[in-house]
Amino acid sequence: MENALNAEITIQLEGDILTAIDVVAHNTGLSSRRVAIEKILQRWYETAWQQQELERKIDDRLPETATVDEAIALYLADKCSLGRAAELANVTRWDIIDILKKRNIPIVIDTNFSVAEMDAIADELEREGLLCSL
Repeated sequence: MENALNAEITIQLEGDILTAIDVVAHNTGLSSRRVAIEKILQRWYETAWQQQELERKIDDRLPETATVDEAIALYLADKCSLGRAAELANVTRWDIIDILKKRNIPIVIDTNFSVAEMDAIADELEREGLLCSL
């Protein structure tokens, strides 16, 4: 895995993205755009890895495949995410959303955070230069 992380990646970024990266570098006191990109990618990788670990633990209790109805039932029972339900049924997330809409089933976005806590998180991310408005 270490070799994959040290591989060189070449991408072309648009102006707005570069501006946002420059804001991150400036707000966090990083020395350059390259260092800012490395920090952003490192944070993304750590978050993605943690999410994969969590999904693996949950997946141990899920079937390998499911019908669309079974996958929706698992989603509604809060046994899996909307995206995971789509994977189980071998359809897209948008397909699941369309089916839920046709069945008049609301898609609930739930969080354990209060509005004040979400504002505090947003403020912290702004201070770290990871959330900015262009």
